[in-house]
Amino acid sequence: MPYIVPGFDLHDELANLVHAGLSPMRALQTATREPARFLGLERTLGTVEPGELADLVVLTPIRRPTWRPP
Repeated sequence: MPYIVPGFDLHDELANLVHAGLSPMRALQTATREPARFLGLERTLGTVEPGELADLVVLTPIRRPTWRPP
């Protein structure tokens, strides 16, 4: 992996985690909730709940997405 582009490579990382055997939900938790817990910030970061901080865009897909691991 010679080039890593923040933001875009997260999708590849999530796909690789699923390919390695994690469920899609566990892969998302590994990228969000677990880092917040490791940093001791789980009360304000890591999940989408009232009172927590988040940079979030919610999109409604036109068609059902297909998960395709690499």
